[in-house]
Amino acid sequence: MRTPIRARRNTRPLTSACLIVALLLAASCSARAEWEALGVGIDLGHFAVSHADSLKAEVLVLRADPQEWELRVHCASESDRSSMTAREWCERSGLVAATNAGMFDVDFNTHVGFLAVGDHVNSAAVNHYKSVAVFGPKRAGLPRFRIVDVEEPKQQVTALCDDYENVVQNLRLIRRPGENRWQQQRRTWSEAALGEDDEGRILFIFSRTPLTMHDFNEALLGLEIGLVAAQHLEGGHEAQLFVALTELEIGGSVATGFDTKRGARASLPIPNVIGLARRSKP
Repeated sequence: MRTPIRARRNTRPLTSACLIVALLLAASCSARAEWEALGVGIDLGHFAVSHADSLKAEVLVLRADPQEWELRVHCASESDRSSMTAREWCERSGLVAATNAGMFDVDFNTHVGFLAVGDHVNSAAVNHYKSVAVFGPKRAGLPRFRIVDVEEPKQQVTALCDDYENVVQNLRLIRRPGENRWQQQRRTWSEAALGEDDEGRILFIFSRTPLTMHDFNEALLGLEIGLVAAQHLEGGHEAQLFVALTELEIGGSVATGFDTKRGARASLPIPNVIGLARRSKP
């Protein structure tokens, strides 16, 4: 986890050289954490983090204002299309960015957990996963985007379908208002995640460096991005993020618990994606 630079407690005054070095270090850390504006209400952040083993990693965060940008879910099952990479989903569906919608079953089609896109239900099976992303409110007064903690999924997911067009159930990473829900473990993997910040903004989060989910969560909570909730989308080879606004394409790497014989590829076809599109103005 990247830690803030603090002045050392020392009875001796800092020399001019030490002061200059300290200022340069602070400036370099600040630069790494700056957001790059890609358009109105959409920014890309590159964050240098480290975890318990001192392994350096870069976490990418695409941040979007739901007042300017809308989330969309696209499923191969809805459009009778084959699975595609995140880049191909963007090119064919008019998206500016796309990432995994979540893990999929052995049929390479069905979402693991509940997934409804308007009238199309890709998976009606509500499981024990305790995080649900909702967007496309059906009535005024509801947030345009929200990650909801569900302690009783069977009852709460059904209720959310009454309020939102799009309901996506996934494994919970961080419970509101910023609680790491994963114990430490040995397994590591590249990670694609969906987050929400304290201003209700959408966060597409990606780490190609394999981390344990405990360390990944701690790294995110240590960043000054206002993260309040997050859910796991995909890990390992299938995890990917494509941002058309910068031609950024990144895929997951080999990690423990995954098939190492397949090698590392930039991206693999996936059946379901969450994407961003510019919101139409009335």
